[in-house]
Amino acid sequence: METQRQVVQPVSSRKWQMAKIALQSASLAFCAAVIGISAGTFWGGNYWPGMLMVPVAAATAAWTIAEFVTLLVRRKRRGGSAAAAAGRGIHPGAHVGVQLIIFLAMIYVLFYLCMLWVSVQRSVVRCNEWERDPRNPDWVVEGHDDDDDLDVSRHSGGYTTSYYCPESRRVLVNSKSFQSAVQALIALCGLLWAIHFTLFVRACVETQRRNRLRPAGVVYPQPAWPAPYGANYPPNNNNFPQAGPGHVPSSEARLYTFSQETKDHLRKFRLTTSRASGPQAVIYYIDKKTYEIKQDDDKVVYKSLDEIADDLPDNTPRYILLSYPLTLPSGRMSVPYVLLYYLPNTCNAESRMMYAGAKELMRNTAEVGKVIDVESPEDLEDIPNKLSAE
Repeated sequence: METQRQVVQPVSSRKWQMAKIALQSASLAFCAAVIGISAGTFWGGNYWPGMLMVPVAAATAAWTIAEFVTLLVRRKRRGGSAAAAAGRGIHPGAHVGVQLIIFLAMIYVLFYLCMLWVSVQRSVVRCNEWERDPRNPDWVVEGHDDDDDLDVSRHSGGYTTSYYCPESRRVLVNSKSFQSAVQALIALCGLLWAIHFTLFVRACVETQRRNRLRPAGVVYPQPAWPAPYGANYPPNNNNFPQAGPGHVPSSEARLYTFSQETKDHLRKFRLTTSRASGPQAVIYYIDKKTYEIKQDDDKVVYKSLDEIADDLPDNTPRYILLSYPLTLPSGRMSVPYVLLYYLPNTCNAESRMMYAGAKELMRNTAEVGKVIDVESPEDLEDIPNKLSAE
């Protein structure tokens, strides 16, 4: 027996991966805006409203940049396609921890900024409407009694209320630019919290999927047939059971089913793609509970091999019907219609046997002319060469 262990990548749809990149790009832009606004108020000589926000924004931007660098490096390793890199960023388990820290820190900063805004509004009222203390102009007072001695302490009944508001603070809190800066920081902090809470929840989902699907070890038993599979297998005589590649027993044909809607779609897809000018593909899977062969609920029609590679799971087989128009070396146009049998090395023995048993049934029902085995999404890059060589 042979045992293999491989790292299983998270299972995510292409739509979510594009949304994730968009959210991270927005987060990076918001972090840059926060740092810029905070630096502007600091170097302007004012109070620094972003003193707590800047470290959090800088750390958030650094993590987002690290994610983009990881995607870029893995994109280059996988042939330079943007779609090929999707879903291959930093481990989702690491995202769970970091995104949790980020959005909790955003809550704290958002609370601080809201309290700062409340303080600014109070200062506007007190610095503008209250009277200056004649003894100490840095203070303003409310309810001053002119008959009292001005030397009386502010807390002994001479003044009912006092507030520290030097002239520089009065000018600051009345500044429209300062008020706008605080409001902008509150809005940006709220948006960053929403973004990273969403990323945290999604990272939890991806981690749960990874942990559920990760195989501890995949064991491949030696073939039970008298001889290895070959071009002339199974033998023509009746000494061995008629099974193996190229043949599906009638019991298997009864086990797996197609709905009438799926059969109609297979026929329509075959006829329409024969006249298409560009590649088209659909992906089918087997429902483990009903053994029905069907498309997923989205019923996506893929327009490129990169899109297919992005949506293929890392540890579950799939059937891919592919129509791929191309120009042969002879100059003649051809539209091959083939079945790609995706069987990754990380799938378990149960899935391997289930999809192997239905392969010929899928081939016959879809009426394809050829079956091409695919072990990894990277193998899709060689499909055009294989079809051209036919």
